[in-house]
Formats: sequence, structure tokens, C-alpha cells
Amino acid sequence: MAGKEILGIIDDLPAEDFTALADRLGTELWNAGVHFEGRPYPASPRPLVLSAEEAAAVTDAARDLHALLERVAALYREHADVREFFPRYAHAEHWLAADTGTRPDVFVCRFDGALVDGRFRIMETNTACPGGVIQNGIVHRRWAQAVSEELGLDLTPFTDPPQAQDTGLFVRRLVALHERKTGRFPESAAVVQLRGKYANEVDWISEGLTAAGVETEIADARSFVRSREGTVLLDGRRIDLAYNKLDQVDLIRTPEAVAYLDAAAAGDVTFVNGLLAQCVLNDKSVLALLTDERFRTLFGPAVQDVIDRHIPWTRRVSSGATTVPDGTRHDLAAYLRKDRARLIMKPADKTRGEGVVIGPFTDQPVWEAALDTALAAPDTYVVQRYLPLAASDLRPYSGGRRCRMTHGIDTYLFDGDFAAFQCRASLDPVVNIGKRGMLLPVVVEEARA
Repeated sequence: MAGKEILGIIDDLPAEDFTALADRLGTELWNAGVHFEGRPYPASPRPLVLSAEEAAAVTDAARDLHALLERVAALYREHADVREFFPRYAHAEHWLAADTGTRPDVFVCRFDGALVDGRFRIMETNTACPGGVIQNGIVHRRWAQAVSEELGLDLTPFTDPPQAQDTGLFVRRLVALHERKTGRFPESAAVVQLRGKYANEVDWISEGLTAAGVETEIADARSFVRSREGTVLLDGRRIDLAYNKLDQVDLIRTPEAVAYLDAAAAGDVTFVNGLLAQCVLNDKSVLALLTDERFRTLFGPAVQDVIDRHIPWTRRVSSGATTVPDGTRHDLAAYLRKDRARLIMKPADKTRGEGVVIGPFTDQPVWEAALDTALAAPDTYVVQRYLPLAASDLRPYSGGRRCRMTHGIDTYLFDGDFAAFQCRASLDPVVNIGKRGMLLPVVVEEARA
């Protein structure tokens, strides 16, 4: 069975049958514990189908981009001018630039992007604590079971992503990272939050580590202390491995978390992702550094090609002259006011579409007001060349009439290896699952003989 056949069967379902299938999927996901901050998770029965060639193009690009971020991490430690490019983290440089010996710096990441003319282009790096590291695999498995049983579809001609084949993959790779760094199995671990935010998947990660034989607690970053011997303690118990699920910018500005941050920088605990990845590499300004001609000589020709192929022109919003997408130099603020229809502006360190303004879908007065706000807070916003997302006529996950929805393609990597795809679709130009968006399972057709 080809991908087009599956899409045809699902698209041709009467509204009541589509709704019944969506309801079954939603119920099974809820019973499995998949939710979005206490609400039913909006997953569509209709998948996004990638050809083997498209999937290979995205995964190859993601690996190259991961290697690129590892290079940026090294440059941050080695070059003062690279560190100076991120002035908002100057107060935390002694933590961020510390080399704990953990490799890769980016253990887990999700590249959010789109296929544009057959090429994977990214909009964000997501190297802090991306959501979906476990539940994305659960969604795929439950979807495959539901459509196979309800519609009698044969899904064997499609390749399941590693994350769906093994929903414990993330936790096992996490344990392996600690073993590789220390030569020892972690006896204890903590899944770390800050002020209770970002609780999604925390229980699963904790339970997965416990099932793997690691005594694990869920803790607040402010609860850790550090012994004179350099041991990280939580309620008097040593912690070997810490996975962070928190707001990284809030973390490095929290005085009560200094002991935890000192321990992370000293390498007293296997701290995942590392602080450099959590902050600098996750900041959208990293894409501005990569596309800034001032830093181009820091990268060899092959790496420059990766940048040119996969990263759109990006700049931090500030006053002064710069090179614009056509290669000429202009005052940046004047250029941004003039070329709204081909640009997108967003806060450098926010998530879930917060504060994003998309030029082609924004009136000029609104765009200029947002630009004035960004200029008043230099280096806190970035502007990018707008990447047109794909659009499809889709039914909302609960059924009903088809609507035009935009969607991209995201890629997860664990320990530098491909783990899964993700597709988010939305009725709005800013794709946000929490608002008018939904998840499409992603299936990949097997390579042709």
C-alpha cells in the first residue's frame, strides 16, 4: 500500500467515521497518559506521508545541523567574540563555557523546520528540553494500531521511526550517556523542574529511569546542595544523573539554584542537556551568528555549505548596518520596515509561538509597532527570512469540515542519532499545538528497490 492510498482512504471517510476514528485515537492517547498540560492531546488520524527520499534528506540534514551546533559549542568556549555575541548570558559565562567532558554537548534536540523545494530548512533549534521525547513515539504506536484495526490498513510497507519501535529509547540513551562519561551505571537520578513548570513527560522519564534500575526522584532545581567533596545531594542522597525539564533562562537567573548550577559546570553530575546547549544553542540568536558573515571564516567550506543550505537568513533586531538576504548592505531597521512581507520576527528565547509576528500575515502598522518594541530591547528579538510552510486541506482532529492548515516537519535526535519525525499543523500561521493546532503522525515509505 502506498502513502497516497492511505491518505485517500482516510480523506474519503464520511465525517461520522472520521470522527469515530479520531475519538478512538483521542481516548487511547488519554488513557495512555498522553495529554497537553492536562487537556486531551490533539492528534489527527490523518498522517503526513514522507517518501524515503524526503525522509533521508531531512535526517541527513539534521545530523549535519547537530554537528554544526557541536562546532558552535566549541567556538563559544574558544573565542571571546563568539561569547560576546550573546551578551544576555554574560553573567552566566562561567557556567556556560565550562567544559564538563560530556559529549555531545547536545544530547537531545528537536529541529523545527520545513521542506522547501526538497531541502530541509530550520527555523528553531530546540536544544533545551524539547517536548515529545517519549510521547511522540506513543502517539505513533497508538495511531498505527487504531487505523490498522478500524480501517484494515496494512502499514507494513512503512518504516517506523526508532522512537516508535522502542518507547524506552530516550531513557536508555540517557543512561548510556552517563555510562560513557563516567564508566559507571548511574545509581541515582533526578528529573529536574523549576517552580513546577513544564511537567509534561516528567513522570514518564522518571518512571522509565526507575524501571531501568536507576533510583529516580522528581525535584526542583532549588532543592540541591553540593558537598565539599563535589557530590550533588538531594535530601542527603547523592545524584549521579540529572535531566532538566525547565525554563533554562529562568534557571540561570535563580539565586537559589546556584549550587545546582555550580555542580553542573564542575561536572559533578551528568547534567543533560548541558548549560551551553540549554541557553546559547537554544537561543534563536545562534542562527543569527551562523548566518552572519563576520563569523563565516570560523567554519570550513563544507560547514558553510550546511549553513547556506539549511538555515535561513537571520539577524538580531538592533540598529546598524548589516548584509541583507540579497547580499547588499543596509541599515537593518530601515530594511525591516520595508521588507515586512518576506520576514518573520520573534523573541530570541521564547517558546510555543509566544510573541511571533509573521510579516506576510501582519498589517504594516502592527509590524512596525512590534519592530519598535524589538528595537527598544536590543538583542532580545531576531528576524528571519520567512519560510513558507506547506499547506493542506485537513479536517480538525475531532472531525468536521476540511480547513486549510499549514504544517512543517520537525526532527528529533538523541545522542546525535535520528529518533523520530513530528508534524504539527495549525489553522494559524504560527503553528502552536496549544492553540488551534494538532499533531499529524508521520509515516515514511520504504525505499524503492
